[in-house]
Amino acid sequence: MRVEKLVKKITIGFLFLLITTVGGILAFDFLQMPTDVFVSPNGKYKVELYGNKERAWLPFFENPITAKVFSNNEALISTTVHTSYWLENSFEQYYQKYVWVDDNILSFRGVQNHEIANDKNGDSLLITNKTERDIRFLNIGFSVNKFLVIELVAGASQRIYINHSKSQRYIYGTGEFADGGEIEFEGVNFPEKSIQGTDALLKYCATVENDKLSINSRLMEGYKMDPKIIIISKTANCPQ
Repeated sequence: MRVEKLVKKITIGFLFLLITTVGGILAFDFLQMPTDVFVSPNGKYKVELYGNKERAWLPFFENPITAKVFSNNEALISTTVHTSYWLENSFEQYYQKYVWVDDNILSFRGVQNHEIANDKNGDSLLITNKTERDIRFLNIGFSVNKFLVIELVAGASQRIYINHSKSQRYIYGTGEFADGGEIEFEGVNFPEKSIQGTDALLKYCATVENDKLSINSRLMEGYKMDPKIIIISKTANCPQ
């Protein structure tokens, strides 16, 4: 009788282990499948998104979304474009629409920013590579929108647009040079009180210079925490 119970326990344990293992393999395979695939308008780039788009369900856990970029069927970039934490919104609650705004810029559009703005009706961010090194990619956050900028060569500039607003703006970014060098994270807040002082469309600059990213505006002061408040002055070096 004892032997039969022991055999039964071993059998149940083995089946549980088998089911857990198979389930883990299937889940792993599922997570390795892209959730979305985007091909650039000129067909040069393919972007695949990987990961769990839901928010993390437990404290201290996170759900990163990775973008893998291919060019001519060769892997070019692998970078985290978003991370969801416990008690935060999911990826698809943050971003509801994905649009190529240029042949090398994929945008993730946030709430009330689904329509594509332009120089006639939108606020803009001029992204400039003032170094002598090509940039492999930049992850740029512009208000509630995210932009993945792919291959910005030395000396090049590109401008991106979002819907005009006089609410506080937070602009941030990080990236990587083509030679593997890191472009460190930088983030600047432009408070509502500084934005309220102008009726014009708002223009900002994100410039990679001396291997660092700087963010500023010609019209408004900003600030960042590092760890104390640092004021980012207006600058005439930000073209309009």
